[in-house]
Amino acid sequence: MVITQDDTLKICDFGTARHCEVTVSTNSIRGSWAWLAPEVMGEPHNPQSNTKPKVTPKSDVFSFAVVVWELLTGKAPFPGASALDMIKAVVIERRRPEIPTECPEPLRDLLTECWDHDHTKRPSMDEILRRYEPVLTYIALYDFAAQTEVELSLQKGEMLDIENMDGDWWLARSTWTGQEGFVPSNYIRRARDIDTEEWYFGNISRIEAERKLLQPGVQRGMFIVRDSESNQGTFSLSILGHDSNVNHYKIQKRDDEAGSFYLHKRALFPAIAELIEHYQWVADGLCTTLTYPCPRETPKTVELGNDVWEIPKKCLTLKRKIAVGQYGDVWKGMWEGKTPVAIKTLKMDTGQSAFLAEANIMKKLRHPNLCQLCGICSDKEPIYIVMMWMCNGSLLNYLKGDKGSNLKLPELVDIGAQIASGMAYLESTNYIHRQLAARNVLVGDANIVKVADFGLARKNEDSELRGEGNPTLLRWAAPEVLMDNCHSIKSDVWSFGILLTELVTHGQTPYLGLGTDDKVVRHVKQGYRMRKIGKCPDALYELMLKCWDKDPTTRYTFEFLHSYLDDGFVVGLCIP
Repeated sequence: MVITQDDTLKICDFGTARHCEVTVSTNSIRGSWAWLAPEVMGEPHNPQSNTKPKVTPKSDVFSFAVVVWELLTGKAPFPGASALDMIKAVVIERRRPEIPTECPEPLRDLLTECWDHDHTKRPSMDEILRRYEPVLTYIALYDFAAQTEVELSLQKGEMLDIENMDGDWWLARSTWTGQEGFVPSNYIRRARDIDTEEWYFGNISRIEAERKLLQPGVQRGMFIVRDSESNQGTFSLSILGHDSNVNHYKIQKRDDEAGSFYLHKRALFPAIAELIEHYQWVADGLCTTLTYPCPRETPKTVELGNDVWEIPKKCLTLKRKIAVGQYGDVWKGMWEGKTPVAIKTLKMDTGQSAFLAEANIMKKLRHPNLCQLCGICSDKEPIYIVMMWMCNGSLLNYLKGDKGSNLKLPELVDIGAQIASGMAYLESTNYIHRQLAARNVLVGDANIVKVADFGLARKNEDSELRGEGNPTLLRWAAPEVLMDNCHSIKSDVWSFGILLTELVTHGQTPYLGLGTDDKVVRHVKQGYRMRKIGKCPDALYELMLKCWDKDPTTRYTFEFLHSYLDDGFVVGLCIP
């Protein structure tokens, strides 16, 4: 095995490799004896044995476990032993390398299974991939106070062994206390040396770094180190400079034994931490001297707790009515008196089936840019849907308000990219929204947006879905919806193009100059498209026109739209 400059490990030396779907007998033994499975060794010392050495796909599983043991101990297996000594130990006495006592229990069990004498009882490599990753060490990024008996409280920086990664709440064991419980997965991250640093934000995009550095309260010189988007395995430094400009620098690594890190070759450092410390003393070519790491926002947990679904009404308090929805009112509320939530209430004369259908759809969909369902109250009327609270309300009202009206084009494009990201997830799961508009997108802290209002969303088993009744949002509807009531993910793409006009106009009503909805419908059916508005860049308008193509099949996918907008092509931003 070899390790590349970016610390990627690669398997090599395929001189003895064979295509082997079943057991293959062999008269010759090749390979390093200390790593060979017992069936590969055979019993050459026993002349009365008819057992020939054989190779199976599970033989590599045995060898893999020996390699993992090497990583754990830093030692060579069976040092100084001859081939016959190892045959006696592994085949006859069934001895295996001694697993260190500090080895996590799940990994100990995995090694034991991989070393089973009967190759048919060993796990496959696919099974190992599903089980090996959870036993790696993670680090807590934030403090977390357990709300139920099955949850585990965390301290920032606490090291954890993850034992189960199903869902959004992972089963973890603290290496500090030995206690076990469920923790929110978005509060932890895989632990490496750099992960303990306050300034390392991991795999966030350039635009997300800018969003964090442009938050209120962030001061000049505050900075973020993040994984580079353009060069996997390397890092970028993002700094808030003069005049609220965010500057990006590539942290480079020399291709030599020392592996020094640098921004400029005149100043080399053995570790990124020492590089950061240097630039905290002197700018040395940067836009400004580094001061403090960018403050972190504590993320919201995806649910109110592990496996909370049916919430007792006594746990909820309705505080303030904030909107009237399709099926009832929307309130700001509190859960257990301390967690703000949004609560949808069902009108008494409205059918429950459609209301609960929205809840069931929301429960299945998990993405950072989709509004997250926390639970429901269905034990007695009125029924509640409890959702994550988004402090800045609907995108439409936000764009018209004081904060939103001051957003510049890069920030507006970033909001569009976030919406496209959420819709790309719906696209990948074969759902369609059918009501995509700024009014149905919610805004949280730091201009984080989430697509909401899934009252008309549907699983789309075919390429098209015919709805019942007329579409509510006529100005956002595609021609095929207006003429045939035919919905698809491509009609959502059309609506997204209309939503982009809402962004660049800070909430202006689409087709404002055409007057009534009826006139808009008539013009769209005849092929009319909105003209370029104000300071909208040509590249962004061309993107809108592609979303409004008469032929739905030639409209862009949300995957492409997200990639295009997230890269900042339309505003000419460079990527470090």
